[in-house]
Order: sequence, then structure tokens, then C-alpha cells
Amino acid sequence: MENNSDTSRGADIQAPLRFIAPCYQNRSYYDQAPVNYHRAFETDDKFLPSDKPNLIDDFNQIIDIYEKKDDDDDSLNYKMKVAEVIGHIVEWIKDYQKANSSIKGFCVGVSGGIDSAVTSTLCAETGLPILLLEMPIHQAKDQVSRAREHINWLKEQYLDKVQSYEIDLTQTFDVIKTTLTHMQENKETELALANTRSRLRMVTLYYYAQLNGYVVVGTGNKVEDFGVGFFTKYGDGGVDISPIADLMKSEVRAVARKLGIIQSIIDAPPTDGLFGDSRTDEDQIGATYDELEWAMNYIDQKSEQILTERQKEVIGIYEQRQKVNHHKMVQIPTCILPAHLKT
Repeated sequence: MENNSDTSRGADIQAPLRFIAPCYQNRSYYDQAPVNYHRAFETDDKFLPSDKPNLIDDFNQIIDIYEKKDDDDDSLNYKMKVAEVIGHIVEWIKDYQKANSSIKGFCVGVSGGIDSAVTSTLCAETGLPILLLEMPIHQAKDQVSRAREHINWLKEQYLDKVQSYEIDLTQTFDVIKTTLTHMQENKETELALANTRSRLRMVTLYYYAQLNGYVVVGTGNKVEDFGVGFFTKYGDGGVDISPIADLMKSEVRAVARKLGIIQSIIDAPPTDGLFGDSRTDEDQIGATYDELEWAMNYIDQKSEQILTERQKEVIGIYEQRQKVNHHKMVQIPTCILPAHLKT
């Protein structure tokens, strides 16, 4: 893509191909983009019909173009070579196992969401044993049904390499909640209990991993793990390896399509499922993953793009979340003693 300048605003705005898929996956996002992002599509005949429509007036035409493109066309996925990415991750997992020969397989928690579906499938692609744990705690029925559907699909695809257990932790959680008597009904209590659910699942994963000589595999993506820190410390953040932690959420979706993940899982609104209600990740964060991904790239690239009010708001959400959750994303601080105190 060429560099397009909006001289009326004195801005020199780069219009990367990366912006296409967030627009495609969330049409409302298109309205928030600067005009130059809209016009950027007109610079490449590969993505437009011969008459080069005005994309500002007729965004549906660009949607139709992308819906007709072949699934193997990596241009849909920000030029990411999806098949090669899958192969690289699978080999990385296998190399990790070879370098740690005591590891016999992998233990993955399956929630019914896209991240755990992709992660468990990538692990199954290694040909090594994998144990899937579904661990409902007052879980919504649709989340449970998607998790079960994915587990059954994975067993059909990979046969005897895949085992699964359903460990209903609802009663265990309720006992913990009853035991913790110094509680007040407020937002902090609600959040503490939500994180307790995640930590209870972590304990369960490590129990079964140790029984089988497996490692616990993380399911966090790059935006969650290294952007806004949207995970529970020593909960879903307590893992041995993280195969998809360098993939943005949109890139996880691209990998999911390539792997043939069930469409209802790909389409489901992302949710951590920790509150026993229907709230989504967007409800909690205040921004979509597409918006957070844009913010992460904007900050990393030190862009001088002129921002809309919504984009300013998203940047604020991203920076505030990153600041508050910074402690999750760095090594645990260690007090190093001066040498003279130990001699």
C-alpha cells in the first residue's frame, strides 16, 4: 500500500492492509476509521472491481469482494501465511516436547471459545496425546454445548490421541464461596470470586497434568496476554506454554477458519465465562478486540494518525488496562541483596 496523505488535515497517514480485516469483521469499525483508511483500498486493483467504487459511499461492495475470495488467499489475513503459521506453531510445540523428553502430552481447558478451540486443535496436530478438560462453574448452556461440540469434533478428527473429562466444579466453587465468610456484596467481591473460578480451573488442570505427565497449555492471545492483561494471574495465566500468545485475536480467527473450527465457536462473542451471566469481554473492557488490536498496533508503530473521538477513547481504555495489569505481564519482582550483605 502507498502512503496516502490527507492534506486538508495536514496528516500523513499510513494505510496498511492490516486494517482491512477488522473492518470486514466489524462493519461499524469502518465508520470509526479515518477517511484515508477508506481510500487506501482504492490503491490496489487486487482488492477492487475494475470500476474502483467509492468505498466511503458503498462499503458493502468491499464486503462482497472479501466474501467471494478463496479461503486460501492469505490477503484476507493481513498477508499472514496462515498455513505456514499453523505449521510453525505445531513444530514449535513438538520441539518443546522433544527438548523436554519427560513430557508425554498436553492438558488444555476447553471453554467453548475460539482461543481454546484453536489451541487444543494445534496441540492435537502434533500427534501427541492431549487431554481436554471441560470445567463448568455455573456455566451458561451455550458455552457448555460449544465446548462439548468442539471436544466431540476433535475426537472425530484425531481419534485415540484425544481424551476428555468433564469436571463440574460448581459444587466445589460454592463450598469455597461459603467458606470465605469475610465477604461483602460489591464489585470487588464479584471480581475476586470470578478470579477464584479461574484459579480453581488452573488447580484442576495441573492436577490432571501431573497425573499424566502432561504440561498445561495456555490459550491466551497477544491482545489479552501482552496488550491489556485480560487474564487471571495464577488462573488462566498459570500455564507451562503459550502457543498462540503471538497471535492477535483477528489472526486467531484466521487460523480457526483454516483449521476448520466449528463456525458457531468462531462466531460466538468472546467471553471469559467467569461471572455466571451473559456479559462478554467487550462488556467488561469497553472495547472490541478489533479496536484493542488497532490500539496496540497504533501505539507500537508510534503513529501520528489524527484520531476520531472513539479512537481516542479506545486508546485510553487500552493504556489504562495495560497500566493496571502491568504486574501480570512482567517477571515477578525479586529483591536482590547486595553482595556485601551475604559475605
